[in-house]
Amino acid sequence: MRAMIFVLLCSLFIVSHGRRPGSGVLDYDINVIEGKARFLQRIQSNIYDNVVYYHNPKHNDISETHMMQDFTRGLQISCWPELHQCFIGDIDKTLYPDPGTTIQSIGHMWSKGINSMNGDNAHTTHKYWIVNGTEITDFVHLGSHLRDLVTKFNYPLFPISYLPSNAEFITGNFPTNTHKRQMTNTATCSDGSFPSPKYGWTNGRCDYLNFCKYIGVVGGHEKYDCGNNHVVGRQAFTCFCCPNQHTVKTCTDCRQQQFHT
Repeated sequence: MRAMIFVLLCSLFIVSHGRRPGSGVLDYDINVIEGKARFLQRIQSNIYDNVVYYHNPKHNDISETHMMQDFTRGLQISCWPELHQCFIGDIDKTLYPDPGTTIQSIGHMWSKGINSMNGDNAHTTHKYWIVNGTEITDFVHLGSHLRDLVTKFNYPLFPISYLPSNAEFITGNFPTNTHKRQMTNTATCSDGSFPSPKYGWTNGRCDYLNFCKYIGVVGGHEKYDCGNNHVVGRQAFTCFCCPNQHTVKTCTDCRQQQFHT
């Protein structure tokens, strides 16, 4: 059974800048309506170099981000002007289509008169990630496109990893009290167990994705079953918590990096 992934990132109406002659690059500006927010989002799809670039402006509680995906290397980098930092991780290819599919998807949407997405009818998927290492200063392995993005902003670059689906979350904002008591995993809780990492979240970005599955030919026309998916990505932080602790205030030693024990 064939499957096609249609991408519509936080979008309602699509405006094309067309193909850059000889470049293999297609540019799209998307007029977005998300709640009360109205903004333009840019998508650039480079078929020849196998990269896709997204610019998502600040809106609602979502930060502005510049993200580039290199499908040859399987890596993506997002740069956040609000944080003055860039982050590198693996592309989730189950969510994000490659450059060719991106172009094909938008073309299919145009041909079918699809130019809107209602977030109220979208299935929401949360992806949480956390800084998982020290600053990366050697950019040789990045390739030209990812390297150019990092050097353009001149922000420090940090590796990230995605939290497992069974990660346990706590409520509350990241603590600003630098004198907060620290606790290590060698200390014991009141029940005799050891504290373990639990997670909160801070900054975020969002994408709206449209997934279409090929059904077959009906009445001489190809039929697709399409569904909307809202992907919300959040930067996580870690705190050491006992089993009965479920808030940032009750946990200790919170960090914006992954614990390595």
